[in-house]
Amino acid sequence: MDAKEILKTVKIRATGGRSHVLEILQAAGDEPMSARDIIHRLTKQGCTSATVTVYRALTVFLKAGLIRRIPAAGGALFVLSTEEAMPQLVCSRCGKIEEINDPDVVRYNSALMKNRGVDDDGGALLMYADCKRKECDE
Repeated sequence: MDAKEILKTVKIRATGGRSHVLEILQAAGDEPMSARDIIHRLTKQGCTSATVTVYRALTVFLKAGLIRRIPAAGGALFVLSTEEAMPQLVCSRCGKIEEINDPDVVRYNSALMKNRGVDDDGGALLMYADCKRKECDE
């Protein structure tokens, strides 16, 4: 489904700016992006009001549940919401995010959401640690 159809489906007015922001997030797939990354890509596409457009679109998308906000080192990252949010390990230094596919952790995440009275749609356990990757030290 293209960006404009998705926005109409969730009853968000499909402006050009919102459509472009959503297209950028779709192209990134499951790779989280910062607002700065999205602004940079919009600017390269010739959008002159990229900063305002991105922050307004991200706010609307978050409220509609289209995207998830992931707190990270130096700010936040954004990724399209999936039907089932997976627990994630976030490096507190470089911001690299890995989904945890361990069945025990996935079950724990689901039970935690249920026990806290939280809908298990888009909520996920985030665990922070310093990764040992070489590129993290750069």
